[in-house]
Amino acid sequence: MGICYGELGKHECEINYKQDALSLRLQHLSPNDLSIGQSFNNLGYTFEKMGDSQQALQYFKQALAIFEQYPEARNHLATCYNNIGNCYSEMGDYENALNYHTEALNYRRQLSNTTLTQLWTSLNNLGYDHLHCYQYAEAQRYFAEALLFAQAQGQAKIPRRQIAIAHNNLGVCYREQAQYKQAIAQHQASIEVLAQLGEAQQMPNYCNLGEIYIELQQYDKAQEQYEIALDIAQQSTAPKYYNAIAHRGLAHCLLQNRQAEQALQRYKQALECLLPATPTSHSQAIPDQHADPKTLIQVWKGKITALIHLYDQAQQQPDLQAQYATRAAHTCQTALHFLQRLRHYYRAENAKIQLTEKAFGIAEQTIALLFRQAEQNNQANTTPWHSILPSRAKP
Repeated sequence: MGICYGELGKHECEINYKQDALSLRLQHLSPNDLSIGQSFNNLGYTFEKMGDSQQALQYFKQALAIFEQYPEARNHLATCYNNIGNCYSEMGDYENALNYHTEALNYRRQLSNTTLTQLWTSLNNLGYDHLHCYQYAEAQRYFAEALLFAQAQGQAKIPRRQIAIAHNNLGVCYREQAQYKQAIAQHQASIEVLAQLGEAQQMPNYCNLGEIYIELQQYDKAQEQYEIALDIAQQSTAPKYYNAIAHRGLAHCLLQNRQAEQALQRYKQALECLLPATPTSHSQAIPDQHADPKTLIQVWKGKITALIHLYDQAQQQPDLQAQYATRAAHTCQTALHFLQRLRHYYRAENAKIQLTEKAFGIAEQTIALLFRQAEQNNQANTTPWHSILPSRAKP
């Protein structure tokens, strides 16, 4: 019954039945019986589907403690190690994720009944972990091997989708190492495979291509990639996070082309994608589950920068300058409140943390400086704002 409810998406009912099954097994079997380990693993999987990584981790570890007592349960061990690694990855603890995903891969390489898909999954997970630990060469090695396993599975739909994912991931690795020609080739290969499958999942690839062209300062090409990404978004159910990335990228390109008003609108759209529509102010909002701190901070800073550009462009219009200064001061204040709440949210939820405390501090310091300057500009519009911006720091 629990499995049936799970397939219907009724996870609370699924948990109730699986907990009942576990209770019955605990009453009639040894506490270390293999089937009890399977019950723990099943419950962990359900909580993982619901996004409760902490609770899932507890059940997976209980399952692991039982499976380790059975030499014949190596298949279960490999799956359990992989599941625990996934939980740590979702929680942003990539070092622990690396350890458990490595154990999963080691077991799967030894087992004769391991499928190519399972090997691809383990290799992809390890590439993802290394990528988030900024170990790009290692990540590239695992993604390249994952690509080989996907290609070895033939031309069925699932392995071809795996091929597309591996190409995209390799593109990210090459970009992080400033190997832009190779990165572009990988993303284009991913797009081509997805197009052949008739799937509208190329949005991340186009966003990644936009990022590459921005780094190459080819803003027209970057803008084209983001516009394609947004066109795809209208035809698919991609997470709003990717819409935010595209709007943010477009805004950056527009700023470079001195189109500050249009850029400001794009930053607003990015924030609307990242933050839910609630009656509260943006400073009190909780970010979208796919959002990461780096993107959120970039959007806030971008919005303020757009107002700085508009302020500078209105040199001969004091009333308009005062209006932009007031709006910027309000935006800075809202951003500061939001950053404080964001820091607390990521600590309390133990969610993905892709910026260090130092990076949060740099962002807050920058916005605080802008806020003080905006307050001064409300009273006397004399000093160009860009004169007080600190030098860019890479988190």
